[in-house]
Amino acid sequence: MVGAFLGAGFVAGQSALVIASVEHRTAIAATLESLSFSLDRLRTTGRLIFLDANVTLDSVMIHDSPDPVRFESVVGSAIGHCGAANPCGLRAYDDMSDLLSRRNLLPAATRLESLWNRLLASHRCDLLCGHSVGAGLQVRSKQSLCASHGYVLADNGMPHPVRGE
Repeated sequence: MVGAFLGAGFVAGQSALVIASVEHRTAIAATLESLSFSLDRLRTTGRLIFLDANVTLDSVMIHDSPDPVRFESVVGSAIGHCGAANPCGLRAYDDMSDLLSRRNLLPAATRLESLWNRLLASHRCDLLCGHSVGAGLQVRSKQSLCASHGYVLADNGMPHPVRGE
């Protein structure tokens, strides 16, 4: 799903920022290469930036909550660098909310989503979040985490209502 999302952006002339775990970065890179995208060329031209989700998350957190100033500095800077000279826009993929959810820091995950929304309001960027809302989360927690999203897909790729169960 992520490879198709980013690949469609590359075809449209967009850049991409990927903030993901090692496993997801590896899978995304393999998918993009299987779709005949040259990762070396995309990276060299600044159209593709990969960041480690754990390292990035640690750099934006203060105690158990993402800090708005750090988030803007780290993620905003990466978005600015990746999309700086690209009038076509940017696509971003992010695993950080999933990491926070897995650490049982749902309020921090929800706050991170709101920081993304604030950042996206000032940039030409489409965001795909890679967090799971599996069976371990209460219904209210799932709704809270997904409330800021325009679209939510179930594990099977089918659209799922943002509100309600």
